[in-house]
Amino acid sequence: MINTNSNNAQNNNDINSILNTIAQATASNTNAITSITNYIKNQDKQNESSLALQTDLSSSVQLMGARLLANENQVKEIFRVLDEYGTGIKMLKDEFEIHKENEVIDENQRKNIRARTFLRIKEFLKNDLEYAKYHMTYFGDLYGYLKQYCHYTTMSSTKTKHYDDVMSGISSWYPQESKLKQKADDAAIARLVAKSQGYTC
Repeated sequence: MINTNSNNAQNNNDINSILNTIAQATASNTNAITSITNYIKNQDKQNESSLALQTDLSSSVQLMGARLLANENQVKEIFRVLDEYGTGIKMLKDEFEIHKENEVIDENQRKNIRARTFLRIKEFLKNDLEYAKYHMTYFGDLYGYLKQYCHYTTMSSTKTKHYDDVMSGISSWYPQESKLKQKADDAAIARLVAKSQGYTC
């Protein structure tokens, strides 16, 4: 009887030990499962945050792309308008250049040319008698020089762009005086002979 009781007590102890071990294992498993569950929840939250962040970034990138496209279109429009203005300005410039090429000297410029030629000839024909005898021949020679070397045509058709050339040419003209005076004297004698023979000169 005593042995039976001892065996029962030993069996009970073994069973309790096994139950305790199972309980401890179950508690450990529960803790592990809880930890795993919490980790998964945290990961889900992180994934949700990451997804939200990616969504925000995607929206920002799309918005930035739309703005860049709008800015690019605005820049293209600005360049298009500038190009039109540039074309218009070039046309105006070309028209101005054409007008400038064809513009003739004005009345003040004509007066300046006449005054300069008169003063230049007076540098050589200093007294009134010489001026009266030779000025027409000198004027003819001076204007011939201007036509040959300074783009002068006539007082009414000389281009404005050649005005400075003409004014400089007047100062650079030097007559062959003896030749010009001889030419004028010969012409005067010829006129006198013609008049004496009844010709109108």
